[in-house]
Amino acid sequence: PSSAPAAVPVVIAPTPVVVAPHVEHPCPTCGRELSFISQYGRWYCYACQRYAPATKNACPTCGATMRFIDQYERWWCDSCHRYAPADLPKPRTASAYAAASAAQAATATAVVARTSGAHRHGSPGSGIALLAFGLMLYVAYAALTLIPDVLSYPRPALLGAADLALLNFLAFLLMALGAVVGLYSLRHRE
Repeated sequence: PSSAPAAVPVVIAPTPVVVAPHVEHPCPTCGRELSFISQYGRWYCYACQRYAPATKNACPTCGATMRFIDQYERWWCDSCHRYAPADLPKPRTASAYAAASAAQAATATAVVARTSGAHRHGSPGSGIALLAFGLMLYVAYAALTLIPDVLSYPRPALLGAADLALLNFLAFLLMALGAVVGLYSLRHRE
């Protein structure tokens, strides 16, 4: 009379099927709606936070290159075997392409000049000059005081102790001032 445990029925709730709404311009990566950014002439996916493939005349569905059918004034994708949505912009003429590429080249040149190694700050030349002059004064001070002491030569009688102290002070003052002026001109951009 041993009794087997009673079987407990397991109820599995059905998982809801989410039907995505019809997407006219799906992102090739995530399938969500793409937005056409007319300023750049490209499709952008806000979900992926990036542009759709940058191929010329890219299909919004698969990303393959499309061709424009003049008879129907629509883009055709050979990969998908269907027309792209009618609201895609028509291809530009050769003169429009030339004007657009010239504008893009000018924009790219401005961006490169702004972000490359082009100097857009003040020149540190004046600071370097002050620092160099202060260093020369310190070398003169060392030649007049420190070197004779090390080599046991007599000091020149031209300058007294107060004159040498003033020379040493001016040397360090000019070097410090040169460093400050040079760094200040680099920090404050024009």
